[in-house]
Amino acid sequence: MRFWVLAAALFLALIGSAHAGFTYLYSINGSNPLDSDDFYKFYQPTGLLYEHGKLYVADGGKNALYILNGSFRERVLLSTSSVNPFDNPLRMTYENGTLYIADGISTVVKTYNGEGFNVLEWNKKEGSNMEKPSGVALDERYAYITDNAQGRLYLYSRENEMYARVGIEKGGSDGLLQSPADVEIYHDKIFISDQVKGLVFAYDSNLSFLYTIGRGLGGVDLSSPRGIEIFEDRIYVADSTKNSVFVFTLDGFPIDRIGAGIANGSLSLPEDVAIGDGKIFVADTGSRRVLVYELNRTVGNDTVKELIDAANRSLAQLYIYAPVAAKLNLSFSEGSAALELATALTSYDNFMFTDASALAQKSLDQTVALQLNLTQAIELRARQLVKAETGRIAPFRRPGLEGAALSKLTQFDNMASDINAKLSGKAYGLAADAILELPAVADEYIALIGQGERMEEEREANRTAGDFGIRISALRVRLERLGANSAKYRQNANLTGSQELLAAASGQAAAGEYDSANSSIGLAEFEISSQEAVLRQAADEIDKGLANISLIEFGFNAAADRQMLFPPDLAGEKSQMLQAKDMVYTNPLLAVAMASKAAESAVEKSNSAQAVSTAAAGVLVMLALIGLIALVFSFHIYSRRKKMREEKAAREEPKRIIWKG
Repeated sequence: MRFWVLAAALFLALIGSAHAGFTYLYSINGSNPLDSDDFYKFYQPTGLLYEHGKLYVADGGKNALYILNGSFRERVLLSTSSVNPFDNPLRMTYENGTLYIADGISTVVKTYNGEGFNVLEWNKKEGSNMEKPSGVALDERYAYITDNAQGRLYLYSRENEMYARVGIEKGGSDGLLQSPADVEIYHDKIFISDQVKGLVFAYDSNLSFLYTIGRGLGGVDLSSPRGIEIFEDRIYVADSTKNSVFVFTLDGFPIDRIGAGIANGSLSLPEDVAIGDGKIFVADTGSRRVLVYELNRTVGNDTVKELIDAANRSLAQLYIYAPVAAKLNLSFSEGSAALELATALTSYDNFMFTDASALAQKSLDQTVALQLNLTQAIELRARQLVKAETGRIAPFRRPGLEGAALSKLTQFDNMASDINAKLSGKAYGLAADAILELPAVADEYIALIGQGERMEEEREANRTAGDFGIRISALRVRLERLGANSAKYRQNANLTGSQELLAAASGQAAAGEYDSANSSIGLAEFEISSQEAVLRQAADEIDKGLANISLIEFGFNAAADRQMLFPPDLAGEKSQMLQAKDMVYTNPLLAVAMASKAAESAVEKSNSAQAVSTAAAGVLVMLALIGLIALVFSFHIYSRRKKMREEKAAREEPKRIIWKG
């Protein structure tokens, strides 16, 4: 019900939303029909104010103030050689019959009460450094005066017309000023245009910065905003660089524009804007005129309207899913989407388009997310229910069905298929209705099959003692093979439990206790399969370990069998190798590591012994050579001495004289 009320309210509120546009009416140049020359024509209209049927025009070029009734000039206050009431008058405000004019070059605010040509200085100069007042606004406590040259907002006391304090300083951050042009107070908010920063700043009554206007929102960037007028919750800003007057909501959403594409009403350097008597007056300095347009109240914004419509449609779709969720016992919540959408509509009605846009987007995002979550939950629950019913009748499906049973099963299968098709097509409501009927169809089919008798017949047919004997024998063969392999790989497999289960199964089958026998066989098979898997894994690791140790042992033996003078003592390494061969059955990785370490140690010792043996052999060869040389030398000495003795003996022997006759 809440949704349809909201939908109706949205429809009534938004059907008329559109940009109204503005119609150019005529222009005013300051002269009257009977003027003989152009003396009174505007030169540089810089400020406008409409009050009590009168249009006040400040001309900063002529230093003059015009008072017009319609387009007729009633009075003009001009500076002459003897009288100088103004010096570059800019923007104005009005209170209780008195006009307050920010007089730029004279550095003060001047007042005029409509009596004669009497223009007075309102505020005292002492205390502030005000250089060029450009705009003025009043409340019960202060006069708020923008200083275009100093980049500040000054506050003057209404009580004594004296300087009170600087309200807003100059600076680069948002909220601080650079070159303020005008100031307006509306609904406890203060708005200041800054022609250098190209923005309008909004503040609360304590001058705390709130937000900016004219920075890209809605596709509008201000360039050089000057005069401001606020009328019926709309802010009108004259932008002299963009030759336009932009219309914003109070929260800064652009909703219209004056000056672009208007026949005979295009603007050139507009400085200020005023509204009254159903008309908009624009001080256009480029054409030296005041252009007048018909005030056509803009009643909406298509972009925001479309966003609110989208959020409303999304919420409507969410509500459509609510009864579907209820049928499937799923919880449903709209979250805060409906409240945010209602608040967005209220903001839209109050022309707070920025707030309305943000709230509508938030509502849309939330409903889209809720729809996604809810439809996923609906689809999941629906498919689960179909699967559950399909699983429930699976044991009762029979080949060769005829008659009512075949018809009912066909009906069930067609319904399940149709439900899945509806879910795929997002027809969740129709799918939920069909799901609610599915259990009854399944019950009818199961009743037709005759659950008890047929299931018992199948159990008896499959539970013969012979069948159980074959199964038990096969498991015993596996158990024996498991025991042999466990012994081969030195694994402590506990087969007692499986043996007892098979013995129990055999006795139970013989006694006709087939359920118990089937359970015992199942447990035994599970235990045997588990131990086979464990043994397979252990055997793989042991086989790999043995293969690795065999390779390592080959290297070990090669090192141990090397021939050398001083063979190494490898008793410890051989012991380690034997330990590794034993350990491989309990810890293959550690066994391989131990064998590797023994082999490395054996190779290292063998290399060291080989080096020692080689060195010793070298020494022996050297000693042999030295001995041989000594022997040869000794023999040589001996031979020499023998010869010398023989020669000496020969010399000493008496010579024999042989006579010849």
